[in-house]
Amino acid sequence: MISFRTVALAASLSMAMAAVPSAADVPLPRGVHVRMTFLGPVFTDDRGMTLYTTRMDAKPGESTCNSDRPRQVTAFNSTFVYTLPDVDRRRTCAEKSPPLPAPRAARPPSPDWTVIERTDHSLQWAYQRKPLYTSSKDVRPGDVNGEAGFRWSVARAPLPDTPPGVTVKQSTHGVILAAAGNRTLYLLPDGVDACAGNCAREWVPLAAPLTNEKMGDWSVSRGSDGMQQWRYRGSRVFMHERDIDPDDMYGLRDKRARLIVLQPPPRHPAEITTHRLKGHDIYADRDGRTLYVFNCNEEAKDGLACDDPGDSPLYRASYCGTACNQVWRPVAAPPNAKPIDGVWSRMLIDPDDPMRKVTDPRKALGVWAYRGRPVFTYARDLVPGDTNGQLLLMPVSSWNYIYTELSSR
Repeated sequence: MISFRTVALAASLSMAMAAVPSAADVPLPRGVHVRMTFLGPVFTDDRGMTLYTTRMDAKPGESTCNSDRPRQVTAFNSTFVYTLPDVDRRRTCAEKSPPLPAPRAARPPSPDWTVIERTDHSLQWAYQRKPLYTSSKDVRPGDVNGEAGFRWSVARAPLPDTPPGVTVKQSTHGVILAAAGNRTLYLLPDGVDACAGNCAREWVPLAAPLTNEKMGDWSVSRGSDGMQQWRYRGSRVFMHERDIDPDDMYGLRDKRARLIVLQPPPRHPAEITTHRLKGHDIYADRDGRTLYVFNCNEEAKDGLACDDPGDSPLYRASYCGTACNQVWRPVAAPPNAKPIDGVWSRMLIDPDDPMRKVTDPRKALGVWAYRGRPVFTYARDLVPGDTNGQLLLMPVSSWNYIYTELSSR
């Protein structure tokens, strides 16, 4: 018999979810689509390229990513003013992150979608008042290389044909379904509520409205306890009473329970390994040496990254000097290496300037790139698991080790 506490919890979650519209109720503008990635469902343009939003757009419905070219900036936490390097070749924000154009006759399909006017009087699509952009960092459909630091994020899309309140979250098992409060959802065979002992009290049915509603893979049925419950592809859907934090998955201790996995975790090259660090999984080379990527952001008002392919090499030289090539060593990739799950790819770089992407294979070194950026080991990491290169060169540029995509944060 299911306890009163469990029934009350299921009822409260049902009421909370009823206030959230399902993705099936949110139509898309012409030319906008939804694609599943290892970050979950994201909006894309007609070419399948991921769309992004930026925190730099602080005012709803207003884009700050334009074609301005600042020449001088004030150094971080000081009054020192300096001129940006190679300023005449510097790409603007709009060149690095082209806005998603909207036609003059565009009609937003729902209140979530609006058309805004940019400073150059062109029109741009916005979702929930956040202007949308593509990214020059993305090469192939499905790439999510444009998500960088806290400034740029993928434009996350709601799930189509899904009960209200059901969402996705990342886990070590891939992109999985969750309910209110990011509680993991599980599939269990029929009859689980008849099990003995504490079993019934541990499982919380995902309560459904008092209808026989059906949407996509979802349907409603009544359990032997009389409760209306959601089913996914015919199996009953539950939460586990002990799952409190978003990362909890106590339900997997029951061998009958299955997760609802929408996207498996991305793979990595055979010569790339992982190791555990303070509760996180981070990447390493075949010998266990920690892998890093270089991060650099300008101090200009538009806050552009300065470590993108094609950016001035003077940035890294000014922060790192000639020591970079001595202590930071790119990780070679075999000539036949193929892109892997939109995360890993082979990149050609200049051996004399490892941050510079080149195209002529006769003058280039083929290296592994993580989300479009070359990866390096650090010469002063002496034993597997060392992370002595982490956060060097702060505050505006640094080297950072790489969390695995679905590592618990």
